[in-house]
Amino acid sequence: MARTFITNYFKGMTIDAKQFEMTDTTPAICPTGGPDAEWEKLKAARPKLWSDADLLQAGKEFSALI
Repeated sequence: MARTFITNYFKGMTIDAKQFEMTDTTPAICPTGGPDAEWEKLKAARPKLWSDADLLQAGKEFSALI
């Protein structure tokens, strides 16, 4: 669930707000119990993933919802 949240958080950051109405924003569901190439790619592209203050805030807000 954490990989899915983080993956979709960063995918959402790439959406152009002006094109939002025409953009498919269906969330990706990360696979469990095995390798996840997209997750590995995300971690490689963001070496400071775990110290991202905005991600931390988004995680806190998400946890408050659930």
